[in-house]
Amino acid sequence: MAPAGRSAGPGPGREPRRQPEHDPRTGPPAPPTSLRNQRILAAVLTVLLFGLIVAGTGAGFALFGHRGWGYLVGGISCVVMVLAALRARGRWPAGPLARRPADPPAPAVRGPGRLSGDGGGRGRL
Repeated sequence: MAPAGRSAGPGPGREPRRQPEHDPRTGPPAPPTSLRNQRILAAVLTVLLFGLIVAGTGAGFALFGHRGWGYLVGGISCVVMVLAALRARGRWPAGPLARRPADPPAPAVRGPGRLSGDGGGRGRL
C-alpha cells in the first residue's frame, strides 16, 4: 500500500514527466548570431585596448618630449601582438626558424656490459 498523500502510479491527477529538449545544466543552444556578435565585441574591445596602448605610450614618451616616437612604438607593439596572435592560430606562414625538424634519435648503445651514463670516456684516474 502506498503512503498517505502519494499515489502509486500515474493516476488521473498526475502527468508523466517530460524529457527536456536540451541539457538542463547548460541550457538551450545559443542562437546562430551569438558567435558573430561575440566576435564583433571581441574586435571592438581589441581595437579599444590597442588604442589605449598607443595613447599610453604616446603619453609616456611625451614626458620626455617625444610624443610621436611614443605613438610609433605603441603602434609597432600592437602590430607585433597581432602578428603573434595570427601565428599562434596557424594563419600566418611559418618562417625559416619556425620549426626545426626533430633531432634524430640517439644511437643505440654499442657493445655488451655498458652501464647507463657511461659515455665511453677515460673516467677519473
